[in-house]
Amino acid sequence: MKRLPGNRKHPPLGGIPGCITAALVAIALGAVGPAAAQRPAPDPAADSALALAARGIAMGDTVEALRGLGAAAAAFPRSAEIHFRRAYLLYRFGGLRASEVASRDAAGEALTTAVRLDPGNPRYQVELGYHRAQSAILRFDADRIFRRALRMAREQNDMAALADVGAALGDMSRRRAEMLRARRL
Repeated sequence: MKRLPGNRKHPPLGGIPGCITAALVAIALGAVGPAAAQRPAPDPAADSALALAARGIAMGDTVEALRGLGAAAAAFPRSAEIHFRRAYLLYRFGGLRASEVASRDAAGEALTTAVRLDPGNPRYQVELGYHRAQSAILRFDADRIFRRALRMAREQNDMAALADVGAALGDMSRRRAEMLRARRL
């Protein structure tokens, strides 16, 4: 599978048929680990906003899902899960071109908000690490965040988060090895 420029961890939007892409993202947005199950959303209206966004993704309408999550973030500013899912979509469907800087910035802000609201959630930490890894300046910070997420996932026995962190750390090690190999040539 071909990677996007900048070594994004997911293929470009057209790399997988649309219905499969939508289904995979909907599954990822709906998946919760054991640690997330211990943090129920305090408001049923926030849960319904999340369900509505997941339904929009399942139907392939990411624009409407993002619009709904933006409104939900404004209506429920203390819901870390809403901020996280909004950031996840912005990050996954935003590109790396200069014209998409606003999308990346919005994803970073939403991730930072989610981490601030729920600092003990390893899924949020992993996504923040991926976001920071896109910047050469913040790459060292990403490694530190991934290691913190690894510690949290182990403490919470969250196997899904452990798998994500393991993949992230492996990707960082691979990038480092490629960079060192290129310097030697």
